[in-house]
Amino acid sequence: LNNNSYDIWALGSSRVLQFREQMFSSSFYNLGLMISHISDIKIFLKTIPKDKLPKVIILGLDQWMFNEDWASNKSFKNHNYWENSFRFFPNKSDVHFVYSKIFKEELQYFETLKKAISSKNKFGLSALVKNSGIRFDGSKNYGEKIQLLVNKKKVNYSLEFANIIDRINNSNRRFQYGETPRQESFLELSEVLDIIKNNNIKLISLFTPFSKKVYDKMNESDIRYDYIKKSAERLNILFAAYGFEFWDYSNPSIINSSNIEFIDGFHGGELTYAKILLNMSENNSLANKYISYGSLKNDIKNTKNKLIIYD
Repeated sequence: LNNNSYDIWALGSSRVLQFREQMFSSSFYNLGLMISHISDIKIFLKTIPKDKLPKVIILGLDQWMFNEDWASNKSFKNHNYWENSFRFFPNKSDVHFVYSKIFKEELQYFETLKKAISSKNKFGLSALVKNSGIRFDGSKNYGEKIQLLVNKKKVNYSLEFANIIDRINNSNRRFQYGETPRQESFLELSEVLDIIKNNNIKLISLFTPFSKKVYDKMNESDIRYDYIKKSAERLNILFAAYGFEFWDYSNPSIINSSNIEFIDGFHGGELTYAKILLNMSENNSLANKYISYGSLKNDIKNTKNKLIIYD
């Protein structure tokens, strides 16, 4: 709200946080983490003044938004949620959480806190200790987590993605089984599309990818997650009726992305998301107007490793 307006937004959950400003030829800001449920999108768009709305929204839709067993637990966000939830100083629970998750001794905690307070750039504690946090373009740097993966001689993805495999085995925590899509989700989404259309915003939407190991595990049985395929079919029709795009990247093989390019079972690295934009561009997407195709293709070719492209 305090910044200038941007031409392009990436809007969605944590699963869009690897879209970077360097991938685009127009001004870009990442609004990952803003959205959990489809109903959040409508409320969020109505919160933003019209002069701050973008020309283009890249909307990441999580597959479980269309699963009755998960999406029926509706969000309780209202139009004041984002503004009122901001705190300049942490409360006691925040301090305890950060201390218990990041620091092992009080001296390290207070030394880092002192460094953060005196820093001109006001880096967060997690950024100072783990090189992890939100970047200036709104995207996320996973820092320490990525370095651990990159520096391992051999990564056991059964172990790295064990948390998500466990969710699939137990049908819980966003990975509940489902055969038929939730009908209300499409009605909620239609209201969102009306707002976007009425504000003359162009829209590119997608199902964000799972890692190959997780995707294959989900598809061991044809009907356990059949709602995803059925949802994608309906979304293609719905978005086309509005003149918008929808892309289903649930299967990372579509963009030749492998397990080694994923931070965890359902968060791809920036290489994966660069490949998504390249794939869109090569298949007549509107995205082609907002990226430098040659530069992006060269960045992918000369990637530092399978997770990091940009500093």
